[in-house]
Amino acid sequence: MDPIFLKEFSSEMHFVLYEAGAYTALCGDMVVFRAMGGLFAGPSMDLIFLGLDYFEMPNRLQGVRVWRPRDHRALEFGSSFVPQYGEELADKVYAVESDGKRFHVIAGNFWVHVHREFNRVSALTPLNDLGARDEYIERYVKDWYKVE
Repeated sequence: MDPIFLKEFSSEMHFVLYEAGAYTALCGDMVVFRAMGGLFAGPSMDLIFLGLDYFEMPNRLQGVRVWRPRDHRALEFGSSFVPQYGEELADKVYAVESDGKRFHVIAGNFWVHVHREFNRVSALTPLNDLGARDEYIERYVKDWYKVE
């Protein structure tokens, strides 16, 4: 399954910081925020930041909007923490808006996995192995989005 590319992603679901992983060869540092889903809430959903350099977010997000703003505020934030990126920085800073506040994440990629159903399986382990990743996506992921 290939991802669907979006300019921005938004959801009204409630997400919690679910897991984080230190450096891995395929994904770098990564964090996963998960909306658990359930019988009445529908399928689980993951917000996954890969190749993470820095992030400023609370551990709970009530509704989200994620995009690459490429504005002065994002560039100023990014250059404070990773000045070595220079012009590449505009493509690495994501804005995350939740509950009327704007936060920033400096990462190589942002993915959204909408699961087929309620899911408690870790996304970290399979994402670090290409064979396991394909199997995980095939088995658990209904829709896969990537914000460009």
